[in-house]
Amino acid sequence: GSLSAGTTKRATLRVTAVSGSGTATIKIQDSSSSGSGYGDFVAFAQISGVSTQTVSTTDACSRYLQINVTQYSGLTNFNCVVTFGVDSGT
Repeated sequence: GSLSAGTTKRATLRVTAVSGSGTATIKIQDSSSSGSGYGDFVAFAQISGVSTQTVSTTDACSRYLQINVTQYSGLTNFNCVVTFGVDSGT
């Protein structure tokens, strides 16, 4: 399956360590088939240091999810955790 529109989905990004100076963009992408056809589902604001962000949406979500990370020059390494879930009762 998938998660229908109207339910509240929440994604949290926790960046716990950063090396270098620069930025990175982290997105959650979804697809109806494993391994192909992924498109952006939610995006976090660019990161440049230790931080926590949460984004929410009521958009429909396809079955398969992946994390897409784009590093820009200057940012050599970072550690992060991404969590995704549906609010209880929605």
